[in-house]
Amino acid sequence: PETEAAPDGTPDDLSPAPRGADASPGPGTQAGEPSTPAAAEGVAEGAPDAPAASKSVGSEVVVEAADVWPRSNRPDVMQLHFVMPDRHSEAVHGRAGVHMRQVASAVGCKMWVGPCDSVGARRVVVSGTYTQCAIVQELLRSRLAEASRAEGEDLTDHTDVLLFVRVEAAGVVTGKRQFKLRQIRQESGASVQLQPETVKGQRRCSVRGPFACVLRAERHIFDLVRAVPIVAKEGGPDLPRTRVGSEAVVGEVVCWKGHFGWIQPACAIDHPQAADHQGHIYVHQRDVSSGGPLKAGQRVGFHVYADFLGLGAEGCTLI
Repeated sequence: PETEAAPDGTPDDLSPAPRGADASPGPGTQAGEPSTPAAAEGVAEGAPDAPAASKSVGSEVVVEAADVWPRSNRPDVMQLHFVMPDRHSEAVHGRAGVHMRQVASAVGCKMWVGPCDSVGARRVVVSGTYTQCAIVQELLRSRLAEASRAEGEDLTDHTDVLLFVRVEAAGVVTGKRQFKLRQIRQESGASVQLQPETVKGQRRCSVRGPFACVLRAERHIFDLVRAVPIVAKEGGPDLPRTRVGSEAVVGEVVCWKGHFGWIQPACAIDHPQAADHQGHIYVHQRDVSSGGPLKAGQRVGFHVYADFLGLGAEGCTLI
């Protein structure tokens, strides 16, 4: 179904992009085309199957990197993932998702509902401010409770959500020696775990517990994150970087696009961001020792570095 873009500052194209503005095509795709299906704005019932898996309603939400939306360009906007039982889908979302499209439009957020690998469950993704996300969660939970009561069941109070926190704000959420994270847990009553892996410049934050406690924890996290200025999302050689390991790595150039390209390493890289960008390593022309462009199929040696967008190659030389 067609939906209008919400005015929340999130990218109009919510398809996962390999590296900010420096997006590279995956094997078999044309330059400028997304390498994975685009996530629809608003609610897209019947959207492309997502490989993210969720064990069951109330269990840990597992989201694959390919299903994570790009960061918003607004500091007060984050994305939220959770699952709901498929058997109540029409009662909660409406036929063809019409209810949720109306909600997304009225609230002013972006929303997607689609299948996940877990049998009998559907995944919901919301991108918006805390107020927008809270309204959507409360409304969905209210409709789910009504649908459960109609079947003579009681809805469990346990809730499990996955927030995505901008990497530059992760330290504020954690605090020195995890002081702030412990404070959020204590004041909200929810279980909060900030995971170390970075996906598209964001870190997963798992929040679990009674519904009211989860909303309190979300509020704490949203308030902390929105106070941190946005760091430019665009890829490039000027982002702060950290060398990964001391040994040089060998790989093959996958593609080259003007002033940058992508390398497939010949061996596995031991780093939490190694799976980002389809396992490819970003390389900018400035980091090529000869200073010239590379060509697909060339073998190169390089050292690996990490920045908040993923892994890159520096000191790159032809072999």
